[in-house]
Amino acid sequence: MNGEIPAETKNGGLSLGRAILRQLERLRLQQCALAAWGPACGLLLQLTLRELLVQAKYQNAVDTLWLWHPVLSPQFVNQYLTVPCSNANQIQVHVAFDSELSQNKRFDMIRHVFPQGTTRVVSTPRLSHIWGSESVSMPLMYDPDYYDDQGRSLFLSQITVEMSPITKQYERSTQDLTYNVLQNPTVTAVEEITNSTTTIDPTQIDWTQAR
Repeated sequence: MNGEIPAETKNGGLSLGRAILRQLERLRLQQCALAAWGPACGLLLQLTLRELLVQAKYQNAVDTLWLWHPVLSPQFVNQYLTVPCSNANQIQVHVAFDSELSQNKRFDMIRHVFPQGTTRVVSTPRLSHIWGSESVSMPLMYDPDYYDDQGRSLFLSQITVEMSPITKQYERSTQDLTYNVLQNPTVTAVEEITNSTTTIDPTQIDWTQAR
């Protein structure tokens, strides 16, 4: 679900909400996850509070919500997020804010109603990278002090471009080499890719000077 206007107050958003409810009822889904981006997060929360947690026919249909960079108007907050819902703790609501400022403004209000779930700050460039988007205006700058969630700071991979014999289109495929290099410290990416006999001990390389 995506939107550029406050979806909870627009006819288009309400129509989308009804369509989602019809699909949930028709498919008889159980314990599924729904995700929304930006202003559409308001519509998703509204559907949850007004329908999913109230109507018996939607019981256990949804157990997880993902809110990506939620944009919630003050009017929406006052109408829907000021009174706790007794059934709201049945749903995990995971929220990814675009900045610390946004998190400080909306975190307490969301958790006031939906106490279950995780919260993180994920910037737009990093979120675009997660989704495989090419809309980032420029590549991220090299940061020798950056570590990912697993404590890794260096990533090596092999990419090949081949024409598909079926579609006749060029297709890219990648293979992560980081794990192999870490398992064999004296083997370099050069040896992994070219099968050469040259070996370099990565512990002797100053990676902060790598470009």
